[in-house]
Amino acid sequence: PLFSWTPSPPKKMLNVSEYKETVLATVAYFLVYYYFILAIQRKTKYRLAKEFKKQGKEFDRYYSTHPAMLAADRVVGNMHEQMGPFLAAMWVHAAFVSPKVAGYLGLVYSAARCCYPWLLGELKDVNVKRVYGATLPGYGIIAYLLLSTGYKALTA
Repeated sequence: PLFSWTPSPPKKMLNVSEYKETVLATVAYFLVYYYFILAIQRKTKYRLAKEFKKQGKEFDRYYSTHPAMLAADRVVGNMHEQMGPFLAAMWVHAAFVSPKVAGYLGLVYSAARCCYPWLLGELKDVNVKRVYGATLPGYGIIAYLLLSTGYKALTA
């Protein structure tokens, strides 16, 4: 046969208690992510549509330059941009270095992300550098998770 498949023997399941912190950090991350989408981005979209309608104007959500909509999109966009690097770094570190450390750092990362919308504001006459208070700790955590995992691999 051109393709053949032989089932492999069942593998041992991971012990969830070993990865409890990392699992909880993953859940926390997605709670923050969906909060940003549903409570910030979606709420802003409907609030602005209502305001524009009262003024007799049409609100085009995708071409809007309204500062509140731009800020809401930036909040979700930044979270999404960092999702892959963060989750990959956290889980690789959990698998090969320390699930506890990965989980605790993941919780700190998720908490820092919660500050992003507040630090960003509505993108009107604000110092956008304030978001560094939420992004720089995140970049540092991702760097630590990846570098320590890489070090572990190189010295194994």
